[in-house]
Amino acid sequence: MGEKPINLAKSVKDRLLNIARANGRVFEVVLVRFALERLLYRLSQSAHRDRFVLKGGMLVTVWLESESRETRDADFLGHGDEGPKQLVADFREIMSIAVEDGIEFDLDALKANPIREEMEYGGTRLKTFAYLERTRIPVTIDIGFGDALAHPSHELTYPTLLDLPPPDIRAYPPATVIAEKFQAMVQLGIANGRMKDYYDLWAMPQALDVSDDELDAAIAATFARRGTEIPIDRPPGLSEEMAQDGTKQGQWAAYAESIDLEKVSLEEVIETIWSMVGSACKRIAQSK
Repeated sequence: MGEKPINLAKSVKDRLLNIARANGRVFEVVLVRFALERLLYRLSQSAHRDRFVLKGGMLVTVWLESESRETRDADFLGHGDEGPKQLVADFREIMSIAVEDGIEFDLDALKANPIREEMEYGGTRLKTFAYLERTRIPVTIDIGFGDALAHPSHELTYPTLLDLPPPDIRAYPPATVIAEKFQAMVQLGIANGRMKDYYDLWAMPQALDVSDDELDAAIAATFARRGTEIPIDRPPGLSEEMAQDGTKQGQWAAYAESIDLEKVSLEEVIETIWSMVGSACKRIAQSK
């Protein structure tokens, strides 16, 4: 008699559960990360590889090498046809690529809706499910168009949770990620509740080398594209008032606890961010 066939999906799920247990991570979060990682791999094997540039939380998580900084969606800058019907067709094609990783995407459930959150810039959100054996995993993909890249996107080999072929994809330059998050802080002001963005701008300069020239060019391009004036003085979203606001301190404390960063205060985070972006704003003003 031959050996009993291996149930690949069950084997993958068991290994992911072991990773979650060994690292004290929520299993559902690990499953989402795995499904999105395998989506990136399919993208890297498709004709659409260069059309969608990875940005957002999945990218920052890799840069910071942080297991606690998790995200539940994939963000892309898109090029070409931005029509929702075309995006659904393209991602159905991407998701249908056969890969021996145990993941199956629900092509029929894939739907597109406009993104209209707070003051976000326009884009399209795709949602569907992935299946690992009988476990259903939510998959969310946000795609924006038209943002300015002062420097070209770069090649990234995305790290994998298991010993599977890694995705080789296009990714945002770090300076542009900083510029976009800074612009959102300027636009949203003290009403900004995105503590994850504050953490990112505090942590990224400690993990990455971003030159002054790269940062200045990215801020200038991003603010021009989004019609926002580059501040010379501290904007409300990076002000002492923001740092001392009780509600904001509570929001920061809750987020910091969730990523085991309780010893760093909101005031320290804001000071660090303004030291970086404020210097860039002054250099840009002096160059005019």
